[in-house]
Amino acid sequence: MAAPKRKRDDDPSKREDRLPHIQAITGVCRQVREEVGQDAKRRRTPTGVDKTITEHPSLSIRTSVHFMELLQLQRAAYSHTIARKQATQEAKHSMDRVHLDLQNINYEIRHLEKEIAECEELETEYQNIKLIPEPEYSANAMEKGVNVDDPHELMLSRLNHELEERTRLVQEEKELAKELEDVLEENQKELTDLEKLDKELSDSLKATLPLQTRLGITTSERREAAELAKLLPTALYVLYKHAVGYSETFEHNLTVDISGDTELAAVLIGEPVESDRSLQPESAHQRSPLEEEIEGEQEPSGEQKESVGHLDRSKTYYRRHPLSVCLTVTETDTAGAPQIAKLSFSYLTTLKIVVVSSEFVQPIDYIPAGLMCTNLFPGDVGNESPNPANAFLGTDTSPFRFDATAANGHAYTWAQSICGMEFPSHLGNYRLYLTKLPSLLRNRVRTLKGLAKQVADVVAAKKGTVSGWKLIETDAHGCVYEVTIQSADLLSKAEFTLPPATSEADIGLTIKQEGKPE
Repeated sequence: MAAPKRKRDDDPSKREDRLPHIQAITGVCRQVREEVGQDAKRRRTPTGVDKTITEHPSLSIRTSVHFMELLQLQRAAYSHTIARKQATQEAKHSMDRVHLDLQNINYEIRHLEKEIAECEELETEYQNIKLIPEPEYSANAMEKGVNVDDPHELMLSRLNHELEERTRLVQEEKELAKELEDVLEENQKELTDLEKLDKELSDSLKATLPLQTRLGITTSERREAAELAKLLPTALYVLYKHAVGYSETFEHNLTVDISGDTELAAVLIGEPVESDRSLQPESAHQRSPLEEEIEGEQEPSGEQKESVGHLDRSKTYYRRHPLSVCLTVTETDTAGAPQIAKLSFSYLTTLKIVVVSSEFVQPIDYIPAGLMCTNLFPGDVGNESPNPANAFLGTDTSPFRFDATAANGHAYTWAQSICGMEFPSHLGNYRLYLTKLPSLLRNRVRTLKGLAKQVADVVAAKKGTVSGWKLIETDAHGCVYEVTIQSADLLSKAEFTLPPATSEADIGLTIKQEGKPE
């Protein structure tokens, strides 16, 4: 800290007290000026005779005396100045010592203030410990003789109480952990016994399989089917449960089966299962198309990624889940009725839709199996994906188009509905239930048999063969198809309208064009 500046003292009397020789020097200087002035005045007075200063000895003597007095006063002033400087230096040294002491005191003050601030801002572990609330603890602290008015003593008491409680709880935790360990060990022993019992029960059930077959008991088959159904995707699982429930309750002739690669399905969901090859149509050494597709896809690198971005993704569009659900419908709902149609429901994992492939159990001449499920409901031909999100899979230059041939099935709207998936469709709020499907298929098969008879009559009349089927258009009345019948010298084209299966109308085949083959 710098010492404050002293104010200048302008009082002449005080300055003379500090410099007593000033007045004497002033008087001598005044006398010298007066005598020099008188001499100059005499020189300016014309007397006719020039006289030198030697002619005035008194003036020279007085002047010399004055100068000697000035020298004497100058020596006194010099001695006085040295004495004042020495006194000033001593006073300055004294002031520096006092100033240094003041600086040391200020430094100590700042250091102590900093230490106090650090102590006040210091965060300790106990501040983060959740203690019992002070009001709640104060009531018990007074009984223990704790001075609740002293915050420090109260905090120490709370910390000690917390330490005791936590020590007790840690001990209890150790005891409970030991008890838990004993329980887990006992459970493990019981689990081992249960596993042995489960194996013994499985062996017993396998031993009773011939007896179950003889007595017509399907308990084991149903249990295996239920375990297999857990591997199905959600959509097919919903269909399977509904179909099994409907078959057991109402239509006992409806057959529900699960086919596909169970081992690959278990791998996809990450659950190991025991392979039961009796439920798989393929042999153990065969690999499913999905498994070959997964292994065949390699990650492109470098320039390949830049050149085949969309094409590589398109390879997975029609990837199927390894399991599918098959429904077999009989001609009537009476016992012993022959089977007429088989539908296979598969789930496309990328498009997230269900596709249906159909086949006749007993083939109908000239009629393709695809007509069985086409237009069951008005306008539902299954050639477009019902999932609107699939439209974003393509690019501007290569938009996505659903291909029923590549999917090996048609994406009918009614199939999504009975599998529990709801997409916007032209059917509006109409909802199809599984209970209506068998009757619609029976009606469609009856209609197609009538169409087959008409086609057979035309083929016999033209003495030719059916060379092609073509969907021309779809309207409110149904789907218009063109049938090409070719003989050696004649090419005939007939048309018919396939009505919805909800309609009882028959199909009428009409010859539209005849001519010579090209």
